[in-house]
Amino acid sequence: MKMKKLLAGVLSAAMVATMIPASMAFSSVSAEVPEAVATYDLTTDAGREGWVAGGAAANIATDENGVTFSNGYVGQNQNYSIANPLNGKATNGFSVALTVTVPAGTYVNAYESMFNFNGVDNVDTDGVFSVSGNGGGVHYNDWNANFWDITSGTAVDLTAGSIFILTVDVDNNMNLYSNGVLVNSFNQGNIVATGTVEDVVNYVNDMMYFSLGAAPAVWGQPAMTVSAVSFYSSALSDQDVASLGAYEPPVVEPG
Repeated sequence: MKMKKLLAGVLSAAMVATMIPASMAFSSVSAEVPEAVATYDLTTDAGREGWVAGGAAANIATDENGVTFSNGYVGQNQNYSIANPLNGKATNGFSVALTVTVPAGTYVNAYESMFNFNGVDNVDTDGVFSVSGNGGGVHYNDWNANFWDITSGTAVDLTAGSIFILTVDVDNNMNLYSNGVLVNSFNQGNIVATGTVEDVVNYVNDMMYFSLGAAPAVWGQPAMTVSAVSFYSSALSDQDVASLGAYEPPVVEPG
């Protein structure tokens, strides 16, 4: 069964206008989205090159739909990782866009990790910056009594599929978008912290790994399928996000 999905971060405005149904179209489309630092089409072997499954790797499947995580709950450590494409490139802010679907009826809470940046050896030494599995918050923990959580955001329904985007600017203003729509916006005032509040941009700029799914040795991850991931070395604008489009449900080709 062949399936098609909209690939986050690689479409021009013209392509978006051509491919997205009228019901998904955006009224405001910028002329050009900044070039991605890296884009991975996880529906192909070539797009998955360099990625490594960790933790409960037996619960991670790769096929023409992308990377699928099962048994998502707190304590189920499984991740799919690659060397951080934004290492040394995120000094002016950054953005991450991924095409993701969470199965209906799956238990997802604010501490499960959809994706995260983590330390120099991909284990529990240098901390983690994580976006929650329910799309409603972000977390930071350096394992040295410095940690903070933003769980005040609205949970996002990802069951119909989403191009889900995180943007962080140089002042650590964080925006979360789903299918081109701003769903949560955070700043230092949202942080409930213990210890030092880490500068997110500097942290991500220094970290060596990016992981889909659980942070190494902590929390869990939602059961989900991720078919594409793109990285940008700036905080995308509302217009940039709109230009990347909306998730297009898979279409089964005849034959």
